Amino acid sequence: MLLFSRRSRGVTIRNMEAAKTEDKSLIENLPESFRKYVEENNVPLEFFQLDEDSIPRYIRVNPLNSAKVEDISEDLGCELTPVPWDENLYGLPQSVKINNCKQYQEGKIYGIDMSSVATIA
Repeated sequence: MLLFSRRSRGVTIRNMEAAKTEDKSLIENLPESFRKYVEENNVPLEFFQLDEDSIPRYIRVNPLNSAKVEDISEDLGCELTPVPWDENLYGLPQSVKINNCKQYQEGKIYGIDMSSVATIA
């Protein structure tokens, strides 16, 4: 994967693997004020890992429609990871597509991105 970074004279393309070793971890590069904010609000720092394979997708079970987690997991073909601060939020592997899931088509679950997850907390 390629990573683009701005320089004063244009855009430089770097290999993502090189960026990982150069930048170590996004967690280590977060401003102290931001780290303090997420810790005070019980947001796990692990959510800010740079490794793209470890970044989950999220789904939210529609509270107005009942869907069993076991049925969703079976339909998606993966294990769902509960998000600690909301009983309706679950993480799943980035590679899983939800658009063919029966519960998604029926409006029982929907995809949600990390920025929206954070505002729910």
